[in-house]
Amino acid sequence: MLVTVSSVRGAPGTTSWALMLGLAWPHPQDRVLVEADPVGGVLGPRYDLPLQPGVASLLSATRAGRFEPSFQLSSAASLLRPGDEETGGLWVAPGLMAADEALAAWRAVAAPAAAAMSRDGRLWLVDCGRPWPGSPLEALTGAAALNLVVTDGTLGSLVAVRSRLAVLARVGLLVVGDLDYPLDEVTAYAGTPLVWTLPWADDLAGLAGQLVAQRRRARQTKPWRRAIEVAHELAATLPAVNGAASAADSRR
Repeated sequence: MLVTVSSVRGAPGTTSWALMLGLAWPHPQDRVLVEADPVGGVLGPRYDLPLQPGVASLLSATRAGRFEPSFQLSSAASLLRPGDEETGGLWVAPGLMAADEALAAWRAVAAPAAAAMSRDGRLWLVDCGRPWPGSPLEALTGAAALNLVVTDGTLGSLVAVRSRLAVLARVGLLVVGDLDYPLDEVTAYAGTPLVWTLPWADDLAGLAGQLVAQRRRARQTKPWRRAIEVAHELAATLPAVNGAASAADSRR
């Protein structure tokens, strides 16, 4: 199953929230976080992860007809609660850091990779950064079970996000920080009932790194507790979203 996470403007913490949602996912299945930002990745240098295996290996395997990822962030997998040995872990495919390489790689293989991820039994959380109209990542958003768009709650950002949501199917909105307007008004304006609010953190990337490193104090923070809540709600929402999409397709 494929779920994309992207933003439209600013730096609302798309990559960090995608990582935290992957860590917090409640279902007993493997999760794969794929950094597909076409302007280059940050996960590798940020958390000292090797770039191989990573997105380059994943796309190379897809091109060759082999779709068996071998990307594991072992410390993240051990964040699972004691006694959850049968619960799948979080696997991470860091993106290519150079924008020209990242863009060329996704242009070559985005469509078959999207098809393979959408059919796979694992949860594929794909960080798409800030894609643009005509981006090769449209193959990913088109095949996704749900497209999550991350934004802050200011008027300027919400106006920009509305046009983005309008061109995506099966969408949800993650609003970081304070809202300028009541939540029900934002939900109506966005045109989707799937809207979640997330707390602001001054150093969200650092907090995500502490969670990966299993720092107990980080697991007591409001952003992590909220990530757990949203991950559970997302997991419960996805079957309903997919069922509605299938019903709509059958009527065409």
